[in-house]
Amino acid sequence: MKCQEKFHLDILSKCEAWALFKVNASLKDDSSTLNGVAKEVASECKGLPLAIVAIAKALNGADLNEWKVAKRRLKDSRHEEVSQDIYNRLKLSYDCLKPDNIRTCFLLCSLFPEDWGIEIEELVMFAIGHGLFSHIPLIEDLRREIRVALRGFQESGLLLRTDDDDDERYVRMHDLVRDFAHWITSTGENIFMVKEGLMEWPTSESCGSRTAISVWNSNINSFPEKLEFPELKILIFTGKTLVKVPIAFVEGMKALRVLRLENVIFSLEVLNLVTNLRTLCLVKCELENISSLGNMKNLEILAFSDTNIYELPEELAALRGLKSLHCFVSRKQINFPPNLLSRLTSLQELYVICRNNVNLPELNSLSRLTGLSLRFYCSMFSRKLVFPKTTKATCIVGNEYVPIYVEPNFRTWKFFDSTSLSAYNELFCNVESWL
Repeated sequence: MKCQEKFHLDILSKCEAWALFKVNASLKDDSSTLNGVAKEVASECKGLPLAIVAIAKALNGADLNEWKVAKRRLKDSRHEEVSQDIYNRLKLSYDCLKPDNIRTCFLLCSLFPEDWGIEIEELVMFAIGHGLFSHIPLIEDLRREIRVALRGFQESGLLLRTDDDDDERYVRMHDLVRDFAHWITSTGENIFMVKEGLMEWPTSESCGSRTAISVWNSNINSFPEKLEFPELKILIFTGKTLVKVPIAFVEGMKALRVLRLENVIFSLEVLNLVTNLRTLCLVKCELENISSLGNMKNLEILAFSDTNIYELPEELAALRGLKSLHCFVSRKQINFPPNLLSRLTSLQELYVICRNNVNLPELNSLSRLTGLSLRFYCSMFSRKLVFPKTTKATCIVGNEYVPIYVEPNFRTWKFFDSTSLSAYNELFCNVESWL
């Protein structure tokens, strides 16, 4: 299908939005009670031109009571007829997204909560796990493809830029566009369920055909022993408080490729049951049987943050297909067994954003390494270490705690405890900046 028309959805300022709304609703420029209610209705459109035009035209000629009813409906949920009009127009832009990888990338953005700052790096991890752009072997190249796609979404208004200096790290999705994405994923090949604040798990009967389930800020205090979700490829769960995951919980999720868990008590032995898993993200989890990580032979992305993993298991060396390893524990040290890193020969990106005992010369064995974020100390430095010219690196040298971004954009070094820089001369030929 060749696209004949694209709708650009740049978000309007409050004044611009009200001016457009007045014209389409045929409102007079006065301070009447009706206009006061109309302004509240217009604000519910969040500056989105398609919503402004559709809702204003639907209410053209309405009386005060009808305006008040519309305000309540918009605050509670989208009015069905107005939503359908907006969705039909948005679908013209969506249908222009080619190929299918790009469409799925857009839909993945809807897995996050409303008004969420969507971290681009997390999207990259989900995309890799889902199998998007599987023909691209390098994560760096795949990340570039996703950034190009996200820029296209922004230019057509399907995504918003952030309002701060983190525009390179985050994107946002307008509420109505997110609703549209959920409308798209209510049927078809990709069937998603995205919920916040759930009190109990959905049943296999109601959600057994879902391909993605995303549960945020959950109040669930217990998991069912087992659920049958045979089509499920992505599972995201974040709890408000720690909750234990039963051993057999994922047994009925044989197709699972992406798992992100936050605030759970979790035995990694569970994952022996999901052999297709490609991306595993663990945040603020209490983990048991950590050595079971070595059984996930197909794992490509492993990320853990503020868990109780303080020493990586020797068994991790069995993950010969692991492409990216992210480790973060605030103000604590993660220990690496000797010769572990040198055996992860497929590793393309390594992010150790905390104190560690990394044996730096082992990095010389990682011929595929293209991205590195690392904190280390002068005592750890070895003249035997020379980073490949292809490696982008953000390195912190010293004891001072400084947060560093996960994705390095160029070679940056920051020194805190070195009285002499001569030890690093061999590296400076490749360093773009140092502080």
